[in-house]
Amino acid sequence: MASASTPPAPKLPDAICVHCGQRFNSAHCAYGVNEAKLPADVRAAFVKLHRDADAEEFLLRCGSRSASVRWAQSAAASALRATLSLTDANGLVGRGCMHVLSTPQARALLRPGEALDKAPQPRGVLIDVGAGDGSVTAQLAPLFEHVVATEVRTSSAAPLPPRALTRPPRR
Repeated sequence: MASASTPPAPKLPDAICVHCGQRFNSAHCAYGVNEAKLPADVRAAFVKLHRDADAEEFLLRCGSRSASVRWAQSAAASALRATLSLTDANGLVGRGCMHVLSTPQARALLRPGEALDKAPQPRGVLIDVGAGDGSVTAQLAPLFEHVVATEVRTSSAAPLPPRALTRPPRR
């Protein structure tokens, strides 16, 4: 089993879910799985990941907005919901970003056994359909030679052009 390890995470500030009002603290953000409950074939292929520096930075950034900013975003998104989907409303007020995997985590999953102390060699094609703001695409892009990202929602796709992913020419 591969493992992407990280030092102990700092304590995150409490956050309140904008949808249900539930309070969350850093204990709620812990990664974990009871491997004993996995079927044998899944357990054999399971790769345990840990909350790494990129995930920590994302969580801290999300929790760093003041209560008044979060309230204003929530109020604006609620008003926009009269005519827009939840995804579009959240995208327009700037609260639709995601963190799924960091580049090192994706590398551990997609290229087990590859030496992590060397820069990854981009290969293959990444096609991200429904790329949102491109933040997940940006984490995966260093692993691929060609990247195509599409997004039909205008509110989500707006950040895509400034995030144009480029790679230096191969030598």
